[in-house]
Amino acid sequence: VDDPETVFAGAATLCVETATTGTGGPAGCDYTTTSSFATAINTTAGSGATYKRILFKRDQSWTGNATISSAGPGVIGAWGSGALPAMSTTGATAPLTMSAPDWRLMNFTLNGNDLSEGIAMDVDADQITLYGMTLSNFLEACSPNPYSGHLFLDVCMEQCTWSSNVNYNMYACGQRFSIMGNTFNQNTSQPPGHTVRIHMARKAVIQHNNFFGGPLGDQIKLHGPCRSGSGCDVILDDIGTTAYTEEVIISDNKFNNGGHFVDVAIEPQNPTSNEHIRNIIYERNLHMFGGGNGQSVVRMHGVEMTCRNNLVIATNGNSDENNGFLLVGIDPVDGNVPAPTRTFLLNNTIYRGDAPASAIVG
Repeated sequence: VDDPETVFAGAATLCVETATTGTGGPAGCDYTTTSSFATAINTTAGSGATYKRILFKRDQSWTGNATISSAGPGVIGAWGSGALPAMSTTGATAPLTMSAPDWRLMNFTLNGNDLSEGIAMDVDADQITLYGMTLSNFLEACSPNPYSGHLFLDVCMEQCTWSSNVNYNMYACGQRFSIMGNTFNQNTSQPPGHTVRIHMARKAVIQHNNFFGGPLGDQIKLHGPCRSGSGCDVILDDIGTTAYTEEVIISDNKFNNGGHFVDVAIEPQNPTSNEHIRNIIYERNLHMFGGGNGQSVVRMHGVEMTCRNNLVIATNGNSDENNGFLLVGIDPVDGNVPAPTRTFLLNNTIYRGDAPASAIVG
C-alpha cells in the first residue's frame, strides 16, 4: 500500500475550510475557503481532475451538491482535529455523486432531508471505498443502484454509521464487494424499509455489522437478478439474464430485531420472480429477536445453502413470530426457479422461553 503523503504530496492535495487559516494541513497542500461543498469539489477541485486528495477541516460544515467525474486514485477525507466535517444536501439531489472509479470516501458526515440519495453512484463508479462515514436522513443512504443496469465492481463499505434513512440504508448490487464493521439503524416507519437490500451479489462478504431496526421490512434482503417472470424488473446489462447471486458469505453479524418481518431473507424478490441463488454461507450470526411483527429469523430459498453455528435468542415474542429458520422461504410459482437442494442446517442454537410455533421449517 502506497503512502498517501507520497501519492498526494504537495499541491496534489486541497485543504478546504470555511474560515481562512492556511495552516494545519499536510505539508505543501493548497488551501481554499468556502462554505459550499459544490464549489470546493466541482469548481476548485475540478470534480477530481485538479486535485486527487480533497480534505475538509474537522468541526466545520458545508452545504451543496457535488460530483466526482475524474478517475482516481483519489480521496475525499478530513484534516485537523475535532468532529467529522459535515456536508448537508440542498433540495432533492444527492450531496455527492460518484461518476468515476477508484475513489476513497473517508471520515466525513453526510446529512440529508429525506428527499434524496446520500451517495449516488453512476455506472462508472467502480472501486469505491467508504470508510468511517456517517450517513443520515436520506431516501437511500448509498446506492450502487441496480437500476443503472451495471454490476458494480470492488465496492467496499467499512466501519460506517447509517441511520434514519427512509427507504433503505443501502440499495446495491455488485461483484467482489464487502460490507464490514458497519452500524445500521433503520428506524423508518415507511415501507418497504429494508435495512440493506441487495439485488444481486457475486463474491461478496457481509461481516461484523451491527443491525438495529424499525418495524417494517427485513434487515438484509438478498435476492437475484431478474431472469424472467413478474414482480422483478432489474436486468443487469453487464451480465444478461443467466446470472446467479452466488458465492456470498454473511457472518459474524448481530441483529437487534425491532419487529422486522424477517431478519434475513435470502430468496427471490417475489413468488412470481425467476431469480436464481446459490452457494451462500450464513454462519456465526447472533439474532436478538425481541418480538413484534417478525415471522422468521432467516428465510432461504436457493441451491447449496449452508446455515451453521448461528445463535438465536428470542424473547418477548407474540403469535406473529412463528418460525426460527425457514429453509424453504418464499414459495415460487414461477416454474423456472430451482427447487432448494443441498441445503444444510448445522450446529445452530435457538432459545425461546415462550415456545414458538416452529424453530426450524424445511
